[in-house]
Amino acid sequence: MDSANVIPSAEPQIYRSSVPWKRRAVFIHPEDQYQRCVLSAEEEEAFEREEAALQFQLSQLRRMLSQVARKRRHHILKQKVHRRGLPFE
Repeated sequence: MDSANVIPSAEPQIYRSSVPWKRRAVFIHPEDQYQRCVLSAEEEEAFEREEAALQFQLSQLRRMLSQVARKRRHHILKQKVHRRGLPFE
């Protein structure tokens, strides 16, 4: 967590991260040596489902990008061969 955003004080305080995907209120206990964030089981499951969905989207985008790159390389090769007057399949 970003310790720069935490202001030391005797009172417990709310911490909010400047990183958008970490933007969750965390209760800071001054007497503790660490910062803790307790999530309910439902929140954990929701985060895991969201992460799985995002991983799937990422894999789909990578697949699409590789297809586009493959087609582009094929097109460039076809142009080079055509310029030389050779048949291309």
